Amino acid sequence: GGSVCTLCPSQCNVSFTIRDEKVTRVLARDNPEVDDGWLCDKGRYGYQAMYSLDRVMNPVRFEGGNPVPASWPEALGIAAEALTAAGPRTAALVGDASNEEGFLVQSLVREGLGSADIDSRRAPGADRNTLSALSQPEISARTIDIDTADVVLVIGTDPIHSSPAFDLRIRKAVRRNRTALAVATERPSALDGGATEVERYAPGGQASFLADLATAVKNESDTGIAGMLRGADEAVIVWGERIGRGESGADALDSLLDVADGLDMAGKDESGLIEIPEVANARGLREVGCLPDAGPGLSETTNGRDVEQIRAADEPGEIESLLLFGVDPLRDFPDTDGWRRALESAGHVVCFSMNANDTTEYADVVFPLESHAEKD
Repeated sequence: GGSVCTLCPSQCNVSFTIRDEKVTRVLARDNPEVDDGWLCDKGRYGYQAMYSLDRVMNPVRFEGGNPVPASWPEALGIAAEALTAAGPRTAALVGDASNEEGFLVQSLVREGLGSADIDSRRAPGADRNTLSALSQPEISARTIDIDTADVVLVIGTDPIHSSPAFDLRIRKAVRRNRTALAVATERPSALDGGATEVERYAPGGQASFLADLATAVKNESDTGIAGMLRGADEAVIVWGERIGRGESGADALDSLLDVADGLDMAGKDESGLIEIPEVANARGLREVGCLPDAGPGLSETTNGRDVEQIRAADEPGEIESLLLFGVDPLRDFPDTDGWRRALESAGHVVCFSMNANDTTEYADVVFPLESHAEKD
């Protein structure tokens, strides 16, 4: 059957070969506007993780720290009791989820429990207004626009690791269409060898780099990366979500918007920005309301705690119940020790997970999650 791979932000189209109700092969499902018929090794062979011995197949509750099989009614009762008792003192973290699942989680938290403490990021990032500005269709490029771009700038990400189909697409544009490539990252990138211009900034230095680039573009510089972008009829900027992190993240994203404005991207159909988020469907989850300061459609809402504030509040026990949907903070989030203390302090932990892991050991109840091959 046809589906979409959720193992990285490329979101490639795939087709599953099913035998005896098990996936036995993953093939590319051609969609020129998304993946151009490519499929990375993770997408092609990662299906084997669906059949891990650690896979959660049915609900589990815990007695004295030991897992005990639970029926669905019993597990749902435990979860409902814990969340209802906590009410507005509930926080939720969402990760491996579809738009529909994310929408339902935020609806449960906001409307059902009266809490605004929900996040779908591993670390705090852009606020609602900035996200709205960055997602404007007028300054957004499509993946297929890379093919015909005169210039592609990659900043703050290395696609070979973060989004492999983008790496191949950029290399194809450089090789076949003579697209000029510029790379600006804090560490060496796999794309450096094919780039016309390469600039390194210090870790955390993306804000000052982008501020200088915005100034150079607006001052009509003809040199360096600014000159390349200004001289292009069609320019695409591929940027990594991490440039919006940290103390200077907001300034970095404001400067990125200034660059787009200076290049008049809104007035050029095949020019624009493309974000490479940290995880699959990150933008989808943000836009269905899995953010502390934005509801569905990035609408205004009561502000809640972000992921870091949830961790800090959970540590002294200010949060009574923690709902974890497709996230493993101990493995994937910064400050593992802090998250361990937070999980220990939470009155109740309700967990949805594909696999048993260190995080699920802190749960009152664990529900199984479907893989991308099993979801409708």
